[in-house]
Amino acid sequence: MPKPRATLRGVGISLHPRKSEARQMASALIRWLEERSIRPVLGPEAAQMLARPDLALPLGQWEGQAQVMVSLGGDGTLLEAVHSPAGLSVPILGVNVGRLGFLTEVEAPDLFWAMDRLRTQDYQLERRHLLEASVVREGKRIRRVLALNDVVVSRGATARMLELTPFIGEEAVGAYRADGLIVATATGSTAYSLSAGGPIVHPGLDVLILTPICAHSLQQSRSIVISPSETIRISVAAEHHEVVLSPDGRAGMNILPGDEILIQRSRRTARFVRFRGRSFYTVLRYRLSDEERPSLPFRSLAGTRGGQDESPAPQEPGGPAGQRAAAGQAAVRKRGR
Repeated sequence: MPKPRATLRGVGISLHPRKSEARQMASALIRWLEERSIRPVLGPEAAQMLARPDLALPLGQWEGQAQVMVSLGGDGTLLEAVHSPAGLSVPILGVNVGRLGFLTEVEAPDLFWAMDRLRTQDYQLERRHLLEASVVREGKRIRRVLALNDVVVSRGATARMLELTPFIGEEAVGAYRADGLIVATATGSTAYSLSAGGPIVHPGLDVLILTPICAHSLQQSRSIVISPSETIRISVAAEHHEVVLSPDGRAGMNILPGDEILIQRSRRTARFVRFRGRSFYTVLRYRLSDEERPSLPFRSLAGTRGGQDESPAPQEPGGPAGQRAAAGQAAVRKRGR
């Protein structure tokens, strides 16, 4: 049986530091929580930015103090939340204040609708496995990194191609002359791998995806979908020292000639707040539409209606969030004709 959820006593808030709308939403959320005797928790930098030093708590101490972390931003902000010291110990609710928002669960106008669902425990938790990548140099593992979306081995500033040989288990897949290789999870299939021509994979599938970046080949430009029980070993041949290993687009480390990279599914998982009624395929169609991308509210995506206990949106109807919400609803009506 699943463990009973703890009462919502504390909520951690993570936000994009350079988005004014995210800062405004964070301040509104803090007021909403305090009015309901729920403790808001901020990292030290966010607390300083919002002039609330009384709410500061190092992220490594959030476990037990916050029952959920609300990420206010886009996919990049959510990935930063996952990689934070609290990212694997506290469930995350992603609120899209960015552009695409494949990883986020609700749009900005529905923040307080979602908070009401959290308060009444009307939600589900979904676990997503991470990738684990290790760098082996002279027979020793010198670095280990985790990634939710993908691990990328690519050339740095140089324009010269790499020679990359991936092995699945002990068997070589082939030698690639390319700008790099992407190893993605199903979660990351809609990120860099998609831009490089990789397949879109439902996030509920437990697979790894190997996708070359700009392969100089007629035969070896396709992705390979791999069992999660396999370990991928990548051998790098390059005359220069500008080969980089990057997890989730974050600052990586330089790979030297002769290094090997081992990539496998990690036992560690990140937990995400999910609400009933949200379809991956509807989100996919909407996010990858060639039309202008308004910020469509969750309830339009889900085809559901909120209850009477909904709280007002953090922005006035004429503000940025309200304008995007109206545009989103207009786009839905237009497509339904």
